[in-house]
Amino acid sequence: RIQGGLKGERYVEDRLDLRLFAPEVAVEPGDNLRAPFARVEILKGCFRLQLSAPGRGEVLIRQKEGFFAPWVRIEAPNLRGEAQGFRSDFGMERIEAESPRFEFPAGGTFGPCTVEGGSS
Repeated sequence: RIQGGLKGERYVEDRLDLRLFAPEVAVEPGDNLRAPFARVEILKGCFRLQLSAPGRGEVLIRQKEGFFAPWVRIEAPNLRGEAQGFRSDFGMERIEAESPRFEFPAGGTFGPCTVEGGSS
């Protein structure tokens, strides 16, 4: 278990793909990660994810599958909202969620990309 705050980065083909921030992380077999909650920034698509929150249940990050969280808040130039029972691959291309409450901008975006180094 790594405590005291964690900032991690994931690289794909030597390029920064995402950033992970969590108060503590347990490393499980297969380098899967478990955290009480986490914040993730995905550069491609400019996604900011708040995965769970204190008292809402743990987050699981499976290296070969993606994110699993009991609750999520998503912010991106073309999408924002929250949902329960969230699952997604690391690229946010395959998303499953229960009780989603998402908004999509009419004819544009909610604003510019706010993820450092990100692109939408």
